[in-house]
Amino acid sequence: MRHVILILFWGLTTTIQAATPSVSTDSIHTLKHVLKIHLSYPDSALRLLDTMEETNTAPLFLLQAQRAMLYGSHNKHHLVINYGQKALQHDSLQACPKYYLQTLTCCVEAYRKLNEHHQAIHLLEKGLAFARAQKNPTVEANFLFTAGQTYYQLNKKKEANQYFQKAIRLGEEGSYKLKPYLSYFYGEIFSILFDEGKYQEALEYCDKREKLIQQMSSFKQIPIGYIDQQYAYLYSKKACVLSRLNRKAEAATYYHKFKKTRFSHTPQGQESILVYWMEIGQYDSVIQFCQQQMPHDTITSDYAQQLTIQAKAHEGKKEYKRALEYQKRLTAINDSLNKKNIEEEMAELATIYQLKEKENEIQQQHEQIQKTIIIRNLLAGAFGLVCLLLWMAWHHLRTIQKKNRLMANSINTVLDCEQKIETLEKETSFTQEKEEAEETSVETDSHLFKRMEQIIKEEKLFLNPDLNRQDILNRLPIDKNRFAKIMQENSQTTLPQYLSNLRIKYAINQLKEHPNYTIQAIADESGFSNLRSFQRSFKAKTGMTPSEYKTAIEQTISEK
Repeated sequence: MRHVILILFWGLTTTIQAATPSVSTDSIHTLKHVLKIHLSYPDSALRLLDTMEETNTAPLFLLQAQRAMLYGSHNKHHLVINYGQKALQHDSLQACPKYYLQTLTCCVEAYRKLNEHHQAIHLLEKGLAFARAQKNPTVEANFLFTAGQTYYQLNKKKEANQYFQKAIRLGEEGSYKLKPYLSYFYGEIFSILFDEGKYQEALEYCDKREKLIQQMSSFKQIPIGYIDQQYAYLYSKKACVLSRLNRKAEAATYYHKFKKTRFSHTPQGQESILVYWMEIGQYDSVIQFCQQQMPHDTITSDYAQQLTIQAKAHEGKKEYKRALEYQKRLTAINDSLNKKNIEEEMAELATIYQLKEKENEIQQQHEQIQKTIIIRNLLAGAFGLVCLLLWMAWHHLRTIQKKNRLMANSINTVLDCEQKIETLEKETSFTQEKEEAEETSVETDSHLFKRMEQIIKEEKLFLNPDLNRQDILNRLPIDKNRFAKIMQENSQTTLPQYLSNLRIKYAINQLKEHPNYTIQAIADESGFSNLRSFQRSFKAKTGMTPSEYKTAIEQTISEK
């Protein structure tokens, strides 16, 4: 899996500038600069990422992905998952394929270190689908092999072997770029088979790897130093497995081939041959190497491994007392390592808890701000609505007032015309009376109606709210049946409605002549029995209430 991380980290530097906003080329607040310093100066890198988040120098999901990578380099697996999963939740991350694959890789490695293998497999499946969609066989092969390793850790060897073979098939069928990864796959499977005691199968993978290295030697694109290193690893492993198969002479031959490589003279090369030295009983060489590499006590897993090797070497020399001393030191180191790991894990979890608390606080502040904005918008909307309603009410009122003024003017004009007509009728009444004496009964009815109307108007009988038909019949020589006929033919209405119309006309004149009178006073003065009846009759006759008519008259006067 570390090969995937390395190739992705190398590729990230070519895409960072395209993924982040443009900033000054000499600025340290860039993802490229953080990537450059995150191994040597992790605290500085974290501070830079915090500053970039505060100033929005780069998208948040890229900063979270960068934090996951940084914590992964320092084995802080909980923090890797915390930031990596946040980055993966952003759909925009997939628009940066190398960042997306790098984040997946870091999270997979963290889950595997925490023994959360099912989570790792879930992410590997996503990574495989994405790598295939991107047509990236290198990453696909590495994800397949990592899936095989994960299933192997779950003791699902059948599934593990299926993934191993898929990864190997991709490597064998791929271009020269995949051959170094194929060599790594062969080496890892050899180690699995060797640890299981399947030495013959392990030897077969050594033979495959040897042919592969010979093939890679012909590729000019692959450095000679890398080929030398691969031969050294191959010879050391092949010497060891041949020794286990009791083919000592062949094992010695490959050991001599190993010593001829340049890599065998490096500490890493010598470390790879330790197992063979233990096989052939060169315990002093093993002890000397371990003492040279780890001269002082340090609480690290590497030092614990060196103590384990030295204890086995002394045990091989039958120096059991010395071996026991190393075992005791190893126990103390392991206890310290366990304690250190627990403390580091607790510190990681505490950091994550603090981060979540901070995120919750920020979320609450954000929600409060959103609520405030919503309330403000609602208030602004309500205020706008109230203003609109007030304007509509004002506009409607103005319209009503204008209409009322027009109606009042019309009413006044009609009343003026009626008064003029009444005046003319009085002037011609003598002539009409003479002519009516010669007319038919219908005309006599008309004459009777005019007499009745004259009596009611001149004596203002209509102002009496208790005036009824009998009071009028007492003043005229007609019976009640003929009276109804006279009213219908000459006024097209009934007596109550006729009286109401006269009272309303009188009320209108009173409203004009006495603007200071109350509506109740006008109603009483005009012969209405109560205010409600007055208002209802006035509204039905004029289309407005007495108050509206009064207001319209006042506005008309003020405008003049």
